[in-house]
Amino acid sequence: MTRIAMEVAAGTPLDSLEASLLRTRLMKESDELGPRVVVGRADMYYVFCAREAGFDIPPYPFDSKSELPLFLKAANAENVANWYAIQGVPAETYERISSYTAIAIISSYDDEGMPVRHLHLTGSPQFVDASRFMPLHESTLLEFADISTLQSIDAAIHAN
Repeated sequence: MTRIAMEVAAGTPLDSLEASLLRTRLMKESDELGPRVVVGRADMYYVFCAREAGFDIPPYPFDSKSELPLFLKAANAENVANWYAIQGVPAETYERISSYTAIAIISSYDDEGMPVRHLHLTGSPQFVDASRFMPLHESTLLEFADISTLQSIDAAIHAN
């Protein structure tokens, strides 16, 4: 109901049948996938990965006490931009990284038991929690996403 009220207030059309069906299917799939698919602000994905790998990254990642340099070194990256490049994000996309939502999907686990995630970027980050990454099924992204974002999420999930 909230999504419909927002669309009406913004003067945008209600979902097409295609969007409604896709949204319903993705909600079911995201419940089944659980924490294997996480979403958050793309410009904070490196912080999420560093913390998940056990590095101490404070709220301000560039704090002098941060282990960000150690994380980057372990990833063979010269800097954050280079780290994103290693993840497959082209330089021109990195320049606008804050305008994307990151969808990270676990495809396997490495020799140390750490998840191997595939990063996909999609629409605006306005419907994801700005402070953390969370499982897709716990976020409001699917509820409020437009058809192109839903299609992008669908492609990302089924690519792995």
